[in-house]
Amino acid sequence: MTIEEKYKIKYIGSKRVYKVDLSTREFGFEFSSPYSIKVGTYYHKVGSYNNMIYSLAKYLNKLSPKSKEELLNIKNDWGRQDVFSEVQKSNYKEFDYGLFINVNHTSIHSLWTIQLLLKEWNVDLSTCELYIHRMPKGEKREVLDYYEEKTIKDFKEYVSFTHSYSQEEINFIAQKLIAINQKICPKLYIKKGYDNILVLDDYYIFSKMRDEIIEQLKRILINKPKNLKNYRISLSLLDDFYRQRLK
Repeated sequence: MTIEEKYKIKYIGSKRVYKVDLSTREFGFEFSSPYSIKVGTYYHKVGSYNNMIYSLAKYLNKLSPKSKEELLNIKNDWGRQDVFSEVQKSNYKEFDYGLFINVNHTSIHSLWTIQLLLKEWNVDLSTCELYIHRMPKGEKREVLDYYEEKTIKDFKEYVSFTHSYSQEEINFIAQKLIAINQKICPKLYIKKGYDNILVLDDYYIFSKMRDEIIEQLKRILINKPKNLKNYRISLSLLDDFYRQRLK
């Protein structure tokens, strides 16, 4: 079984996304964001859970309208909270019939709310597909090891093809990146959840991480200009590699 099959990973362009099993209540959705949802002929690509909940509920209620009373009777079973309210509260969005829908949830409860909505509208789950994107901190160690190894391998081949470095020099360059990933990346503050520079699928995120890494290296290696230069060369080559890979 491949790593993609084991963890239900799919590639959409350069993006690595995970298919969610909507038939069971899962945990472990910290450090994730929604990518897309498909229900029958309905397809929506969205970057936040609150927008996914809202747009899905609007679609379902347009497809098969429920009465105001029916909506008010929908409650989640993990906190017995109302999904719909007659009163606008913090992080509630205006819905139908003058009601408001609760979109203020953690990533885990957001996905459970999506499952609840599908259940309340009796949606055939075989017609549904939900994909999420995981930040490195939200991925399994086995997955990270796989993509770290793949990135280093592909990176070495790229540098060998595009530059005149010897294999020994390429290995040295790669070791600098591995050192950065192990010692610097876990301390970055660019965005919670991004703590690994070798498994990225988004160039913008890489560029922000790269800039912060350079600033940290400048402070750490203030009296070691030669070491700093070597690290910057490695990061510059990784920048070229990701530009080609993630364009």
